[in-house]
Amino acid sequence: MIVISKHQMQALAADAHQRFCADLMAWLRRQAPRSNRMDDATLLSLIERQRENAAEYGLYTRREIAKWCYLVLITSEDVASTSPVSDMLRDTFWGSRPGERLDNLLRQLAQRADRRNRSKGDFNDAS
Repeated sequence: MIVISKHQMQALAADAHQRFCADLMAWLRRQAPRSNRMDDATLLSLIERQRENAAEYGLYTRREIAKWCYLVLITSEDVASTSPVSDMLRDTFWGSRPGERLDNLLRQLAQRADRRNRSKGDFNDAS
C-alpha cells in the first residue's frame, strides 16, 4: 500500500494548479489577443481573480474557468457586474448547468458581434 502524506498531496495540488495556469495562459494567448499585451504576472493575476469570480456563478471546471477568462478578456473584468450578464448566468432558462449558461452567453455575444460586423459590411459580400 502506498501512503501519501498531507504535505505530498499539497505539493501535488500546487503543481496541478501551476500546470493549469500555464496551460490556460498559453491558450488565452492564442485565443484572446488582449492577453498578448499582458506580461505573464499580469495575466496570471487576472486568472487567479477570475477563478474566484467564476466560482460565484458555479463555474469550477478547467473548461469553464478557461471560457470565463476568455469572456473577461474579450469584454472587461467587470463584465459580470452588468445586470444582463449576471442575470443570464444565474437564470436556468439559459441552461440547467452553469457551464451551459456560460456557453449560451458566449454564443449570444458571438452572434451579436457577427450581426454587427455584417451590418458594417466587414464580410465579403457576394455582390
